[in-house]
Amino acid sequence: MGGFDLSPSASHYPRSSTETYASTIASQEDLYEEPDTYDSEYDVPEYREVVETSLRPSNPSDFAEYFPSTKRLFIRHDNTTYDGNMNLRVDTEDRKKRAVQLFHMRMHDLKKREFSLRRYERQSGREVCHSSRKYTKPAAEKRPAITRSVSNAFASIGKPSFKRTNSGLSQHSHRSKKEIKRQDSGYDSNGEDDDLEDYEKKSKSIQIPSNTTKLEFSNYAQVDVKRRGAKSSKRYEFEYWGYKYTWKRVSKKDGEGKEVSYHLYKGDGGPAVAHIVPELRSPSQVREGKKNGEWVPPCSMWISDPSVAEAVTDVAE
Repeated sequence: MGGFDLSPSASHYPRSSTETYASTIASQEDLYEEPDTYDSEYDVPEYREVVETSLRPSNPSDFAEYFPSTKRLFIRHDNTTYDGNMNLRVDTEDRKKRAVQLFHMRMHDLKKREFSLRRYERQSGREVCHSSRKYTKPAAEKRPAITRSVSNAFASIGKPSFKRTNSGLSQHSHRSKKEIKRQDSGYDSNGEDDDLEDYEKKSKSIQIPSNTTKLEFSNYAQVDVKRRGAKSSKRYEFEYWGYKYTWKRVSKKDGEGKEVSYHLYKGDGGPAVAHIVPELRSPSQVREGKKNGEWVPPCSMWISDPSVAEAVTDVAE
């Protein structure tokens, strides 16, 4: 990558964050298979790690000293609260190698992708961005084949062509008309109207989860992040200030677990401009993390392209 910082190898981690809450919809069929109620994939383990109290949050006066920059950032569960399993924080280090919190992300609803990202810390932070999953209406479908009433069926039959005579045929024709009329009066068309109305109401209420997550920033910018590909070719595309960006997911098998990392590319070519890589941990550390309720592995993130960090368009955030 030339003069850019290369990504270190990812760590052994049996379950990556993208498998937990990133979109797993690979086809139209998967959209309909997503459950409406309980799904173990969105069942977050209880957080048990000891609460840390020595963490110093950044503030409006010193935030710019730490971000944006090309320094390494650390992403991990927020162990300053007992509900850390649904909270992440982004830290950096000061000159004395002490942890300083830059961002806090609250995960309100994993399935709906409802997250909130704040500067500084959870309580006193300013919301930078919040996200939500986009939903679409089902494609126009044909109305269900509702059985038509017998009266409508008979109505499509032409009138008998018998001439009025004194023969028995005249009586037969007259009797047939009465039977048709009697049949028609015996069926109520309101039931059909109710069925159609119920179907239309149900169709309007159906919402299909899409592969797109909408990000709304405090500077009024709106960004749609779209998941593309499946399995080994997963990527997340978005546009910002006229440029296309792609987070590419790289997954490698490592024993019973996986090595998963993400790399951000600008445009159609060139080296990656940012990286998210799980920290290198031993199997015992991984087990301890799972025991404490971690489901997002501790990661390092850094911007390897100085022009991104120096941009005045808030692209770093």
